[in-house]
Amino acid sequence: MFRQIWQRILNLWRQIQRHFRKPAPPPPKPTPIRTFGEYEQKFLQLLEGVEQGWSRGDIKGFLIACKIQDAEWENWLQEFG
Repeated sequence: MFRQIWQRILNLWRQIQRHFRKPAPPPPKPTPIRTFGEYEQKFLQLLEGVEQGWSRGDIKGFLIACKIQDAEWENWLQEFG
């Protein structure tokens, strides 16, 4: 009898815990693998923008929109140049 009561209490406690447990955050999306040509295309777009007189803010906005990390640019530029 005592064992059954104890089991019900434990089951109730587990249900309460499951109800209030936060779900695990989704894993971050992997960064897409870009080809050499994609980096070159973005670089040429950047150069065209600089030629047109882009400000520092315009350049930063372009780089943010490209979603390419600084390290990725550095690696590509070393291969490019």
